[in-house]
Amino acid sequence: MCREPGQTVTVGLTQEFQAQVGRVTRFRGPTPGSFHRQGESLVSLESEKWVGHFSNPIDGTVLEVNEAWYRDPSALGSCPWREAWLYRLLPLESSTERSGGPLSEGGPPGV
Repeated sequence: MCREPGQTVTVGLTQEFQAQVGRVTRFRGPTPGSFHRQGESLVSLESEKWVGHFSNPIDGTVLEVNEAWYRDPSALGSCPWREAWLYRLLPLESSTERSGGPLSEGGPPGV
């Protein structure tokens, strides 16, 4: 998870996690405009080595889903904050962040 300028949050997979699961073959994400609570399952991924779901890290409204995951998920094995992000949220003001797991807080410097 990476806080963007303004109030939005970008959710993506760490490069370490991507390396562990291998090439992603299927993606199912949330619907833009939908509100979700922290801990709700929002993303389903299938890869060569893994199948699973990811929980929403904070309460918020989904603003945008990375449509490139639907077109060709195997092509998205790079930086989670540039082209391989999953979705963007407008967090609920009182939301608390969850730590750990395959979601990362803060992108690399300069991103």
